[in-house]
Amino acid sequence: MKLIVINSFGPMGSTVVSSLIEHYGFLNLPLRKLGLNDYLAGIRDLNDDFLKKKLLNTLKNFNKPQKVGGVSVLDRDNRVLDRKIKIEIIEEELNKFFEKKFTSIKDMYFESFLLFNKALIYKSCNKNPLGVIELTTDIDKYQSQNLQKLYKREFKDVYFINIRRDFLSWLNSFVSQYYAYPKLKIRNFFFRLSNVKRNFKNYEKSLIEFEDALDINFDEIFIPNNLNLKKKIEYFINVKSDFDLEKSNYDLYGGITDYKKTFTKHDDNYYFLPKIFHTLYKKIGNYYFKNILSDLILDFIFQLLYLFGYFKYKNNAKNTKEN
Repeated sequence: MKLIVINSFGPMGSTVVSSLIEHYGFLNLPLRKLGLNDYLAGIRDLNDDFLKKKLLNTLKNFNKPQKVGGVSVLDRDNRVLDRKIKIEIIEEELNKFFEKKFTSIKDMYFESFLLFNKALIYKSCNKNPLGVIELTTDIDKYQSQNLQKLYKREFKDVYFINIRRDFLSWLNSFVSQYYAYPKLKIRNFFFRLSNVKRNFKNYEKSLIEFEDALDINFDEIFIPNNLNLKKKIEYFINVKSDFDLEKSNYDLYGGITDYKKTFTKHDDNYYFLPKIFHTLYKKIGNYYFKNILSDLILDFIFQLLYLFGYFKYKNNAKNTKEN
């Protein structure tokens, strides 16, 4: 089977890209963070049951009714509670999977996806998949490793897609995940922009090692540019399909979504962070990483603006709910 690796960092539309590629016969499943990069880099060996346990936990979670997927946090919260899989369908095969001693990372990885695929009830099971889509979230942690080389050594047929997004646009979406989180936690209140900005830059730096990869800009993913995106993907992975782009539905992490909602920008149309945050960042954001003192001052300013936006968002959400 083929493997398509989509590199992204936080909210970059990777789920939308994955949902499009699914229509060419690839498995696009809400099965993430299996530790594949750790196995490839030798941080975990084949005797480490991390992947198996992660698969089981994910199956158990999706075996229960819950709200998942969609184009945004707000869309997810408005969805109905439902089950995504029936674990009893694969119970016997799952037991064998746990007992099996694998001789390759590739076999263990692909088999985990095939098992999840068989248990699906929220969409049709793909009985003859062309390959699997891996959505990475942590390539910035492997800068001392050549991940692309490790992937190519393990998987014979592998393609790489790098997604890029403007930092301020990305930050606005990133913060929405903290604002919309229903439970109050310390991480909701404390926000160091210098750390976030540094991690984002590390992600962009990590993309350099992926040669012959397809670069996709965030703006290319959505209407009216998505037709060009479809053509770029077909050319890159050498596939063709006669599916109707506008009449098809798309799986966004377990949330089946129509064409218009899937390929319409949402987060950029709403200021989660206050507008003054955006204005100030454009004027003084470039002064980061000059020295420790300037970073502390800038972090303090943006921390206050972040909190202002947070409490404003919570207050608006409360008023909307009461009305």
